[in-house]
Amino acid sequence: MQTREAFPVDVVTGGDFVTGRYQVAPGERIVDLDTDVDALPQWGRLCLHEETVKLMMNALGWTYDENLSRKVQQQAAELNRIRKVNRQMRDALVAVIEAATEAGVLISPDIEPVPS
Repeated sequence: MQTREAFPVDVVTGGDFVTGRYQVAPGERIVDLDTDVDALPQWGRLCLHEETVKLMMNALGWTYDENLSRKVQQQAAELNRIRKVNRQMRDALVAVIEAATEAGVLISPDIEPVPS
């Protein structure tokens, strides 16, 4: 397994066999599994073992974090909390605008504040 700056000319599907992507932006790299498709069976699924993914991460210089799933769950919970607070703030702002409109006060984001 090695990293490359571009897809080799003999790559299966002309690019990434999972996504079909063949473009490589500047700074992006390719993980070459160093396995010729002629050495594989003629049929079947292409699968990757967890350890293979870890090796790919190491090839790219990324660190495998066993606690990543827990961290993602924590971040998702925090995102949900922030969305709830955001909704409460939006609802409060709408209530203020509706009350101001009922009172005949014009509230517009286009009006510049008057310096005091």
